[in-house]
Amino acid sequence: MTEKSILISIFVSMKQVDCIVIGQGIAGTLLSFELIQAGLSVQVIDAGDPYGASRVASGVINPVTGRRVVETWKIDQLLPLAIDTYNRISTFLKLAPVIKPVDVLAVHGDQQMRRAYEKRYNEGYRYIREVEDPEKYNAFFNQPHGLHAITQALLVDLQRLLPVYRDYLASHQLLSDVTFKWDWLQVSKQQGRSLIYEDGNIQLKAKWLIAAEGTAVAHNPYFKELAFRYNKGEALIIAAPKLPRQHIYKLRYSIVPWGDKDLFWIGSTYQWEFDNVLPTGSFRESVMRFLDTELRVPYQLTAHIAAVRPATVNRRPFSGWHREYPQLGILNGLGTKGCSLAPYLAAAWKDHLLHGRPFDQEITAH
Repeated sequence: MTEKSILISIFVSMKQVDCIVIGQGIAGTLLSFELIQAGLSVQVIDAGDPYGASRVASGVINPVTGRRVVETWKIDQLLPLAIDTYNRISTFLKLAPVIKPVDVLAVHGDQQMRRAYEKRYNEGYRYIREVEDPEKYNAFFNQPHGLHAITQALLVDLQRLLPVYRDYLASHQLLSDVTFKWDWLQVSKQQGRSLIYEDGNIQLKAKWLIAAEGTAVAHNPYFKELAFRYNKGEALIIAAPKLPRQHIYKLRYSIVPWGDKDLFWIGSTYQWEFDNVLPTGSFRESVMRFLDTELRVPYQLTAHIAAVRPATVNRRPFSGWHREYPQLGILNGLGTKGCSLAPYLAAAWKDHLLHGRPFDQEITAH
């Protein structure tokens, strides 16, 4: 075989797509979904880390946050978009809806927190309200300073969504179940040039590559100047059959319905300094002391999970193009807001690639 015929053979066997998406957490899942729905060809590269941040997250979209009871950034825009996006992907995958509305019952930890709530309530905040018959919840947990309800919160069932979508990608040959290696990427600084990725088993040619790789961005040589600030979170999974599942409970820790049956997710922490991603005994002991003191129904510990979140210094996600390589994009830094921000950012990327619509100025890749 001549050198020319070898080159022709390699070119023919190389898969050509519009976009390579690195990562299949919630950001990569919704990004690839939106691009596929828009008619673009996509290849997702993801090795399937079972302890990635999206796979151990609670799935809560909370319109109100913090001890000062403030509305979440862009929540008026994020809530309806999240409902639409998760319902569309549920329908696409022929799943029962993976998103549902749920109230958060937020216990006031002290009088200061109660005064903060009362101030916001008197200001007419739309996402908070008084709880009818609050004494009935005394059977489930302590609330010496009272509680209030956060309305229009949403709960995303990531435990169903992510593996089913992964199966869809694999069954349609849209998933490469390997770890992406940046050394094997060939990319040009020239506008309009295709990029090539070859690792021996995969040969891809694409117009664009968007990195939605979570904490693996630490190994990304093209976006190493971005100001990420990683934090570690942990959670316990408990069985509590007598605790009603129609609410999320926000005490000192959040108690969130998890999967099916009687399970709840209890967490989470924000550890800015840590040695590894493994669950810690100190967290488990702290949460169980909390449960033994504050929870008034029996429970059983079933699992202890941990993951590192890709947060950013200014608490805004990174989404946009590389300064020098116009084919390389990034979607990362969603932190604890992945379920609410991913629909918004995935739609922004779709509108940008198809219609040239600029990104939000508060979100940048620089």
